[in-house]
Amino acid sequence: MFFSKRSLVAALGLSILGLGGLVGCGGNPEAAPEGASASAAKSQATLAPAPKKIDPVITKSSRLENCVYGALALKQARDAYVGSLGDAEPSAAKIPQFGFEVPDAATRDREMPNPTASAVPAKGSAAAPAPKTSAAATAKAAAPPKPSAAPAAPKASGAAAAPPAAPGSAGRPSQAEIAKKMGPQLPFSRLIQGCKQAGNAKDLPAAELDPVLKEFQEYAQPLATTLQEASAYYSKEGYKEDAFAKGKEYHKTLTEAFGKLDAQLAKLKGAADKWTAANPVPAATEESHKLGNAALADATAVLLAFDAKPIDGEKLKAAVAKLETSFNALKAFGEANKDKRDPWATAMVPPLSSMLEAVKGLSEKAADIKPANITNIVSLWDRVQKQSYSAVQRKNNEGAARGAVGPSQRMTKPRTPPGQAPAPAPAPQ
Repeated sequence: MFFSKRSLVAALGLSILGLGGLVGCGGNPEAAPEGASASAAKSQATLAPAPKKIDPVITKSSRLENCVYGALALKQARDAYVGSLGDAEPSAAKIPQFGFEVPDAATRDREMPNPTASAVPAKGSAAAPAPKTSAAATAKAAAPPKPSAAPAAPKASGAAAAPPAAPGSAGRPSQAEIAKKMGPQLPFSRLIQGCKQAGNAKDLPAAELDPVLKEFQEYAQPLATTLQEASAYYSKEGYKEDAFAKGKEYHKTLTEAFGKLDAQLAKLKGAADKWTAANPVPAATEESHKLGNAALADATAVLLAFDAKPIDGEKLKAAVAKLETSFNALKAFGEANKDKRDPWATAMVPPLSSMLEAVKGLSEKAADIKPANITNIVSLWDRVQKQSYSAVQRKNNEGAARGAVGPSQRMTKPRTPPGQAPAPAPAPQ
C-alpha cells in the first residue's frame, strides 16, 4: 500500500512536468526563456544603438547663426522699400518694393526639386521614344470610334471624377499662380526662425542672450508678417480698390519698424558675439567636417561682403574666389570618398554650388547689385548653413536605427494567452 502511494505521487509529478513542458513549447509560442530574451535585447541594442545626442552648444550656435545672419535680409527689405518711395507715401506713381524677386522657373526647379516629376521630361531634354506598335494597332487607333447604342453607365462606386491637375510641374501650382493668389512668398519669416529656436533651447539656457533673442523675435516677426501682407496687397493690386488706404496703413507701420531696425540688429549681434565667445563650438575632428566648416566660414564672408555699404567690388571678388577654393576642396573630398557618402560633402555641396553660381555672376557687376539680389544671397547662405548642421546630425546618426532604444528603455506589454482578451487598462486615479 505504501509503495503504491509513492508510485502514484511520482506518476502525478511526471504528468505535471510533462504538461508544463507541453505548455512551454506549444501553449505560448511567443514566450522565451528569460536568459534568451535578455540576450536578444542586448544583441539588438548592440546592433542598433540609439542616435547620439548633439552637443547643445553646437545646436544653439547653429540656431544663433541662422538668426543673426538671416536677419540681414530685413535690411534689404528696408533699403528696397525706402529706395522705391524716398520720402513720399505709396501712390500710383510710386509702388513700393520689398527687396525680393520671384525666382524664375529654372531657378525654382533647381532649388526646390520635385521628386514626383521624374516621369515628366525636363524642358530642353530629349523626349522618351514612343513604344513601337504594329501596323494593325496603328490603323485601329486611327479609326474613328463606333457610336455606342447607349451612353456608358456611371461607375457603381459613385466616386466623383478626379479634378484636373493644377498647372505647374507635376501638379504643383506655378510660382506665377501662387503670386497671383497669395502674393509672392517672401522669405523673411523663414530666415529669422533661428531666433526663436535659439532662445527656446532648453538644454542650454542663457540668462543674458535669451531675453535679447526674445525681444528681437517679438520685433522682427510682426515686421516680417507686415512685409508679407503688404507685398500681397500690392501684388494683387488692392490699392486700386481702396485708393491706397491700406497701403498708407502699411506704410506707417513699416516706416516705424524700419526706424528701429539698426538698433535691434546691433543689440542682437552684440549679445550673440558675447555668448559665442564664452561658448566656443567643439573643434571638428573629421577631415570633411573641417572642410565643411571652412566652406561655411567663407560663405559667411561672402554674405557680409554683399551686406557692406557700399559694396567693395574687389573685396567681394576676393571673398568669392576664396569660397570657390573651399567649395572645390569639399567637393573633391566627396568625390574621392563616394563609397562612404560623407555627410558634409553630401549635404553641403549642392547648396554651396547654387550659392557660388549666384555670387560669381553678381561679383562681376557689383555696381548693379540690388537689395533683392542680396536677399537671394541671404536665402542661399541660409540653405548652406542649415545643411552644415544637418551633416552633424547625419554623422551622429551613423550606425543607429531610427527610433532604436536600449533594453531598459523598451516598452514591454504582458503577453496574453491565445484566445483570451487583454485586460482593460486601469482607470486613472
